[in-house]
Amino acid sequence: MNNYSSNHLSADNNYTNEDRHNYEFEGIDTDNNPEKIAISSEQTQFLDSAIYSLEPKYSIVYQLRDIEGLTNKEAAQALGISISAVKSRILRARNELKEKLSRTYPEYRS
Repeated sequence: MNNYSSNHLSADNNYTNEDRHNYEFEGIDTDNNPEKIAISSEQTQFLDSAIYSLEPKYSIVYQLRDIEGLTNKEAAQALGISISAVKSRILRARNELKEKLSRTYPEYRS
């Protein structure tokens, strides 16, 4: 993640690593079950790794759009690129993440 994006995610939006871990599996009912908590943690770590393995131009768009919830226009402005570039990059990022997830977690296969 480049410095501008890192600053945007942390300073401007009070973004923390804990926030990143909380977004992926919101709604998972772990019922304080250690096995479920461990699986959720493992999935979170895998997803984090998959996000960071994306090319930076895809990773940052994914983070801004899907983690931070910025609109296409806001992400484009933050990165200094066109809205169509944001749309293209988010599609590629999601497809690549889906492919990576489906190799490890069959339930993500279409």
